[in-house]
Amino acid sequence: DLPSRNFIYWKPQKTIYPFLIFFASKSFRRNIDFRYFAGFGATWQIVKHQGHTLKVALSGIYEQTNFSKNLFNKNEYDGSEKITTPRATVWLFGKHQIIKDKISFHYECFLQPSVEKTNNLRWQTEAGLDIFLNKKFSFTTNYLYTYESVVTLGQKDFDSILTFGLSYQIRK
Repeated sequence: DLPSRNFIYWKPQKTIYPFLIFFASKSFRRNIDFRYFAGFGATWQIVKHQGHTLKVALSGIYEQTNFSKNLFNKNEYDGSEKITTPRATVWLFGKHQIIKDKISFHYECFLQPSVEKTNNLRWQTEAGLDIFLNKKFSFTTNYLYTYESVVTLGQKDFDSILTFGLSYQIRK
């Protein structure tokens, strides 16, 4: 998969702040030639102090997905390789230091129902652990679970990926 996730925040140091969002992706696993969505929303920082952050956000987006096939698990979409829909999005973000400057846990979940079609829903959960080897390098593991209610025939409506690796961070 090839994802690009882009946010522009306005005054993110405040408790509540607005943002613009643009995502673009290609998914070989889901037969998606190209998907993009763009919109705007607001974030509420519920917790932000010494090693702990918890945020929720709401946004409205417009999405277009171009599939490489035109038969779907929901017959009403059959015959079209392009599906467009406005969506509402509810986000939950968190990052917590378990051991200061040594181990941190992070997670992000979002739910994206279509505003027009009740049978078109997507949600994703990602959780990860960073073990810092020094101030710049860490060992990282992430688990990603994705569900999409509208998929091409022969595809599962859910999947998951577990990754491991090294991460380089510039921290202030």
